[in-house]
Amino acid sequence: MFNLGECQQKRVAKPPTHVDEEPKKSTNENEDDSLWWYSPDVQEVSSQDIEEQIFAESLINSKIQFWSELSKKEKDHYKAEMLIKSPKVILGDYNNACKWLLKAKGIINPSFRDTFSAGGQETIFGVKVPKIIANIYKWKSDIIEVLNNSDSPNDSFELWKEHISKMTKFSSNEKKVLLRIVTEIGKEVH
Repeated sequence: MFNLGECQQKRVAKPPTHVDEEPKKSTNENEDDSLWWYSPDVQEVSSQDIEEQIFAESLINSKIQFWSELSKKEKDHYKAEMLIKSPKVILGDYNNACKWLLKAKGIINPSFRDTFSAGGQETIFGVKVPKIIANIYKWKSDIIEVLNNSDSPNDSFELWKEHISKMTKFSSNEKKVLLRIVTEIGKEVH
């Protein structure tokens, strides 16, 4: 087990004992930007302490926001971006997209699965499909925008289409609807 040295033990603030309990606020003027689990509580801070603080803050984006604080437009954009960057979301594997959202954008979404697939099924092109397929249909314009504005070859339409075409989770009718939506998206991608 990892044991913090005596100096580090003094600096590490105690986490809340209950999920709903707020962490104790520091007296720093930038307390909203500080990390509650890593706050110096000493008068003198060495250069090593500063380096450790910078390293700890670099592990995650220190400008944390909750999903509920975003505008609808921002949410729609991030949903489309996550579908492109992590197509496994379509299959119900949210881990990589969730990590990306926190690490790259500093956004916490406590109801991550519901963002993509809550609500059962909908009918698209006369076929009853899972909510995730219906959402891809609804988010077409946002997906097209993300694909058209991407500089990364990893975010290309062809790569995304290839990932989707290999998915075996859906019935043949559901897959036909999904591929039809993807084809429509492809017609708008430059």
